[in-house]
Amino acid sequence: MEYKRQTTIKIKNIIFNGGILLNKLYYSSPTIGEKYPKDYVTSADIEIDNYLKSEPMKLDGAISIYSEEQNENQLAENQWIIDPIDGTTNFILGIPHFAISIAYIHANEPIAAFVYNSLTDELYWTDPWSGAMLNESKINVSSRKNIDEAYGLFGFSANFKNIARYYEEWPEVFARSKKSLGILSPSLSICAVAKGKSDFFIDFGCSVEGQVAGALILKKAGGNMWNYNKSEYEHRSIGIIATNGIQL
Repeated sequence: MEYKRQTTIKIKNIIFNGGILLNKLYYSSPTIGEKYPKDYVTSADIEIDNYLKSEPMKLDGAISIYSEEQNENQLAENQWIIDPIDGTTNFILGIPHFAISIAYIHANEPIAAFVYNSLTDELYWTDPWSGAMLNESKINVSSRKNIDEAYGLFGFSANFKNIARYYEEWPEVFARSKKSLGILSPSLSICAVAKGKSDFFIDFGCSVEGQVAGALILKKAGGNMWNYNKSEYEHRSIGIIATNGIQL
């Protein structure tokens, strides 16, 4: 499928309509299941997933979709990668910090990305012709480059082993930064770095679906990304270090 300017308009409409549906589901009582220990999926995830899977397929020459939920496809050189609700635990707990995340991959490279917090009506996006955008305004990373002035985010919740691992592997960051805290929803955390509110986000376990769209937006905003092991960033890797350029 050739990505055209019109494709961005179509995807925005798809994600906005998906957000209307997601907001309705947020105020309902979705059923909750467990994919793995402490890894949850709701009926809302499935409903948004079904909606997103059906809509992009209507685009001319549409290609395969790789999804966080109900995935029948493998990662490929050309495809859509979606996360219907990035931040499912927040959604379950009634915390308005979750997003629909969509990325378009061409020749193994992300070239368009959309991260939409439907409750706050904030759409982070970029495409081949645009910089990093929040709704219709361009965004950039912060200018803070000293860890002692930095604000950061980590991808953990109430899991003692995960929390202990972060404190063992990043003691100086926790000790010296202005504030570092754990929060769920990798796509929104990376976008927080892109718009200059946070200076770094570290997550050793975030999925491809959770980080790929935010990472492209951050790149366009002037930020940097690495795989969690500090090797060169590759969007199919698990885990990410995303920064405004600060040395960690």
